[in-house]
Amino acid sequence: TEIYTLSLHDALPILKLPRDNALAKTFIGGVPEQMTSVTVFRQHAGDVTEEYQVYWKGRVAGVDVGGDTVTLECENIFTSMRRPGLRARYQITCRHALYQNGCGLDKSSFAIPATVVAAAGSAVTIEDLGSSAVEDGYFVGGMIETADGYLRYIVRHSGNELTLIRPLTALIDEVTTSSDGSADVTLYPGCDKSETTCTAKFNNLDNHGGFRIPGKNPFANSVTGSIA
Repeated sequence: TEIYTLSLHDALPILKLPRDNALAKTFIGGVPEQMTSVTVFRQHAGDVTEEYQVYWKGRVAGVDVGGDTVTLECENIFTSMRRPGLRARYQITCRHALYQNGCGLDKSSFAIPATVVAAAGSAVTIEDLGSSAVEDGYFVGGMIETADGYLRYIVRHSGNELTLIRPLTALIDEVTTSSDGSADVTLYPGCDKSETTCTAKFNNLDNHGGFRIPGKNPFANSVTGSIA
């Protein structure tokens, strides 16, 4: 990779790449689909054996695009171990991520195969789902997955039109380059995190991560002592 500058700030590498660099382009307009790992090697001056040793390993944690330069700020892979774990929040809606630990649902059990016939920016058009037709909003909060395994969160669903949280480059490229202008994908229904949806849509109430919070505040008593 062509590197303009590699500097160490608090022992963390900062890479500065030209804007037209292949790696830099993947960070312009969004985050790459996969985590970008970084390995820094070093060699002693005058070492005739040209023996390079691994000096640092980590990943790209932040990006700054300015002018003709893309700056990649890195962090040690072990920094994540110093972060506090997530705590359960006292809330009405479910605190679990859909299809992840806690939720317990197997997304393959709810997978719906579909064909994308148009993709531009965050907008995606799918063919008529036929017998699998669902109501508007069914996929909001769910995901679309390409044949290569790239996922994107769905924020809007109306008819055969989906809006993704951000463009899915891999899908756009596949639709653009395919002979028939389409791409096979898999759709996963979304969840609004309510008990009603958890029960009716997924039959998963036992794993619902919300709490049944009283609608009246016991600390907001009137002077007579009645509950507000």
